[in-house]
Amino acid sequence: MLSDYNIEALIGGLLVLASYLYAAFWAFNIRKGLTVKLYRNQALGIGLVAIGLAFFAAVFDQLIPSTGFGSEVANFITFALLFFATLPLFYWTDQSLQAAQQSDPLERDQFHWSKVRKILWIILCVGLITDVTLDTTSMIVCTFPTLSSASYPCPAPNFAPGLFGVLGIVFFFAIWGIPLTTSAILLPFAWRRSNDITFRRHLKWFAIAAISLGFSTVSAGYLSSMNNMISLAIPDVLYLLTGYFLFRSARAVVPLYRFKDKTNIA
Repeated sequence: MLSDYNIEALIGGLLVLASYLYAAFWAFNIRKGLTVKLYRNQALGIGLVAIGLAFFAAVFDQLIPSTGFGSEVANFITFALLFFATLPLFYWTDQSLQAAQQSDPLERDQFHWSKVRKILWIILCVGLITDVTLDTTSMIVCTFPTLSSASYPCPAPNFAPGLFGVLGIVFFFAIWGIPLTTSAILLPFAWRRSNDITFRRHLKWFAIAAISLGFSTVSAGYLSSMNNMISLAIPDVLYLLTGYFLFRSARAVVPLYRFKDKTNIA
């Protein structure tokens, strides 16, 4: 039986989920109408990021906790989806940096991205495969306690001692560090050097969405101990705003041209 607090959290999570899926829906539809390949890839990236955030913010952070369903299988599924949410972010960052090079009047290859990107993709994919493998093994061990041992304890091996713990921590920070650092450090340079108004407007709205998401995540953690409607409403409103900003970022990929009205010119 769900309490009133859990019902409110569930409703908020569904609204947040709907906002991100709405942003993803429009990103995919906008992509169909674009002719420039890099713009199409950016719109695709925004749609994938919105879907990834739907699992991160709505499913993992709100819907699963509100139902009180905390089995090892549920934790594994949400944890795995949380990691795969980083792939769309890095894909969008990769496409944006390539678009920035083409829109740069000097066509500068920022930080040798054309070569570095291949190495980072390999590290990211290997990290995801390794970490999901460790989490799968941990889920099996935790589901069947007789399999647990001192060398491979329950819970997940990301924070377990020994070799599993070291590998888990290394790949955990690689999976999150690569997409976050590349987008936070390199994209501001790309925005500054680009003369493409459409590209700069697209990055501006995505930056606003990222800031909103950061505030919502911090506020959700800070207010989680209050267990009242205010502690639910503030993060939910910020999450909803993040979905709206992602929608604006996707819409900004469409080149807009304004023509002066000459009908009143004598």
